[in-house]
Amino acid sequence: MSGPVLRRLKIRTKLVLLVGLLLGLIAGGILAYLPGRARQAELRALATETDAIARMTAYSVAPALLFEDRRSAQEALAGARVAGRVAYAVVTDEAGEPVATLDLQVARQAGVLGGSGGENFYRTAAPVERDGTLLGTVHVGASLAAIEDEHAVIVRGTAVLGALVFLVGLAATWAIGSVVTRPLRQMVGTARRIGAGHLDLRARTGAGDEAGELAKSFNEMLDRLEGARSELEALNRDLERRVEEGIGAYRRLEEQYHHAQRMEAVGRLAGGVAHDFNNLLTAILGYAELALQTLPDGGPERAHLEEIRKAGERAAALTQQLLNFSRKQVVRPRVLDLNEVVLGLGRMMQRLIGETIHVDNRLRPGSLPVRADRGQLEQVVVNIVVNARDAMPAGGTILLRTAELSVGDGGPWSVAGATPGRYVLLEISDSGTGMDEQTRARIFEPFFTTKALGVGTGLGMATVYSIVSQNGGHIRIASELGRGTAVGILLPWCLEAPAEEIAAAAEPELQNGSETVLVVEDEDAVRNLMAGALRSHGYRVLTASSGEEALAASERHPEAIHLVVTDVVMPGLGGRETVEELRRRRPRLPALYVSGYTDDTVLQNGVSSEETPFLGKPFTGGELLVKVRELVEAGSP
Repeated sequence: MSGPVLRRLKIRTKLVLLVGLLLGLIAGGILAYLPGRARQAELRALATETDAIARMTAYSVAPALLFEDRRSAQEALAGARVAGRVAYAVVTDEAGEPVATLDLQVARQAGVLGGSGGENFYRTAAPVERDGTLLGTVHVGASLAAIEDEHAVIVRGTAVLGALVFLVGLAATWAIGSVVTRPLRQMVGTARRIGAGHLDLRARTGAGDEAGELAKSFNEMLDRLEGARSELEALNRDLERRVEEGIGAYRRLEEQYHHAQRMEAVGRLAGGVAHDFNNLLTAILGYAELALQTLPDGGPERAHLEEIRKAGERAAALTQQLLNFSRKQVVRPRVLDLNEVVLGLGRMMQRLIGETIHVDNRLRPGSLPVRADRGQLEQVVVNIVVNARDAMPAGGTILLRTAELSVGDGGPWSVAGATPGRYVLLEISDSGTGMDEQTRARIFEPFFTTKALGVGTGLGMATVYSIVSQNGGHIRIASELGRGTAVGILLPWCLEAPAEEIAAAAEPELQNGSETVLVVEDEDAVRNLMAGALRSHGYRVLTASSGEEALAASERHPEAIHLVVTDVVMPGLGGRETVEELRRRRPRLPALYVSGYTDDTVLQNGVSSEETPFLGKPFTGGELLVKVRELVEAGSP
């Protein structure tokens, strides 16, 4: 169109032409920009969603791959079904073989598991790991067909929208007078810039007519949108923080639950093994003792039997230590020599720490009596020694020192809240990496650990603190980075002599008897051992392999029975039930209980070794004879 012709047109026509051209350009830009932008956003959203599903599925399926449980893997994979755009999902092991599949045919079409194609799918994979070990891979794919269909719809809709905008704009421009042309043109320019992302811009409001009012309303709407956007962003950040905190708390609880399950399983396993092992040790020690009684001194056979007995005694001590460290025990405080406890743990500690670490014992001469549970005291020492070992991966020295300590006002232990008086000190120090102030401040917190995932439970030092506190003691830790750690434990001095010394000074001699003893034991070797030991010293012995047999033997024997010796845990009638049934027929019948189970199992079966005559396995024939003589002479219960 030439210049003279354009000048002859009316302003409204010029405005129509100008606005028409402008609207055409806007419509064309929208048609070229928005569909592509929408498709890119949809692709990003699909990729984010599919990647998240792959990672979540990998986390969920890790336990199933670890334990090779295909069914659990399939159930975990079914969780991907909740995402409507997931077309397939496949879990493969570390060798690439499928373990669980969801829509296997679609997966092959997408190029997974040897198939071909894949152009119409978004594919992603996530490794399945456990403690740094690759267990397998999760493959997840989403179809792009829906996005392409949506893109085509958007293109058509944008074209229609652009055409409508163009036509409506032409009609509106023709109707609008020249008065509002300029303000509207200014508002259009502002709006275009705001649409490009400049949300801090506002329209001009200089005029007082309808155009000015429209500009004011437009600016107020932008202010409200800006405030809503800021509030929404703040709420989104808060929500993300809460979700992260919730996930962290859930994972901590899950770890604690799994740890409790593992400890319970270890405790049950140790208890069952100890029962069978103690029965075997009872037979080994008992028959070795019986054989020694028949051999002369100095012979080679006697030396061999002595070695068998010593090995059995060491095995019995090791079994008791394993029980102390694997499950809760009934606390039995008694007077102990702290030096003897430390020396008794020497062999076990050396196996725990290895050959690259040297143990230096600097124990105060003489006895250091304390009142505590031996198993708990051993657990305190072992927990601290194990921590010292882990702090010296390249080797070093662990120093165990004992001393007598008088605590008074103003002394170094006053800050620990120790009451002035006489104490026993056990100090365990190492030449390891040491701790910083932040770690030292949290060392006694339950489940706090600086070790790698799966190595430490975070309960070791918390247990040490609890045991020391229960026994009226105090604990102090000194440590510096690069200079090692020293753990000092303060326990009250006990005025009584250690129980071992008392027992050794009053060891009774074996005596013969002529009374009748009923032996009830389901283990043949142990039953024969007890019967043989009693018969060799003059006793008349009735035997039974179960509670039911014991009742029948009692019925067949009309004469007096002076004592029943029974195992606590047996098939059918247990030891306590057997004694109760026998006492209905023989009201004042004394009873001696024996058992190879752990203390808590014995108590659960209604027998308290503190209140009831009890002999724990393994025991020797001599120990049995001493206990039997004691109960027979004491008479009725």
